[in-house]
Amino acid sequence: MRTNNLGLITSSIIVGACMIISSYISINATDKVTLDTTQEFSSHNGVFMTMEQTADFLQLSEEDIVNIISSEEKTLREVGHFNGTMFPYIKIRNVFYFNKTALQEWVLEVSKTKRTYDQGKVIN
Repeated sequence: MRTNNLGLITSSIIVGACMIISSYISINATDKVTLDTTQEFSSHNGVFMTMEQTADFLQLSEEDIVNIISSEEKTLREVGHFNGTMFPYIKIRNVFYFNKTALQEWVLEVSKTKRTYDQGKVIN
């Protein structure tokens, strides 16, 4: 009986220690992500670019970018899936923001696959 109690106590201590350690790791990881995201988003040379900056970076018009996004979303709605990577963006309060690294990866993919956008359609 004493051996069973000792095993139960030891197991309880191990489980408790694991819970405390995982909570500590989780809290610190969350704080780091929040700080990093805030710093990057708010800095002048941050992670996100505006529509105007993105158009300048890609040497496209803002209208072209909106048409690409609309064409891809239309394909996704009509077909139910989209082959390849869609134009990367996030939208906050109806304002588009773009990540430069994700855009560079998207450009490489669409260039390799010779993706074509024409009259609101994606032609692959």
